[in-house]
Amino acid sequence: MTFGPRSDRNWTLKLPEKMRRKALLVALSGKARDQEIVIIDALHLDEGKTREVVRIVENLRHHAALPALGKTGGKVLVITPEKDDVLKRASRNLPNVATLIAQNLNAYEAIRYKYVMMPKDVIPMLEKTFANMVKSKA
Repeated sequence: MTFGPRSDRNWTLKLPEKMRRKALLVALSGKARDQEIVIIDALHLDEGKTREVVRIVENLRHHAALPALGKTGGKVLVITPEKDDVLKRASRNLPNVATLIAQNLNAYEAIRYKYVMMPKDVIPMLEKTFANMVKSKA
């Protein structure tokens, strides 16, 4: 074909860092307003089995009054402070639970899941991410 379609054009769009941070802030603010952020003391699995993650999600569903948590309509994003292979392995078989490292959190992932679950250790990391935004406004 002489004038056939070519795929040499790059269609990616790189957003500025301030805009990406602002989008994440808006997404997390909306989750906080709708009470869709679940903060737990610690997230530690003894055996690294899927049933442990299921038990944690079911306990939170009953005690935190979040009836859709972990079900089809209530997907859960578990944010960890650092890489946790045991948690990732234990939750990868659950279709409504996903794990992500705090430094890789972005607006798309925050919006994609109905609930965001994180241990207290993640909060200082998120504060550090948004500290520059607060300083620039003052």
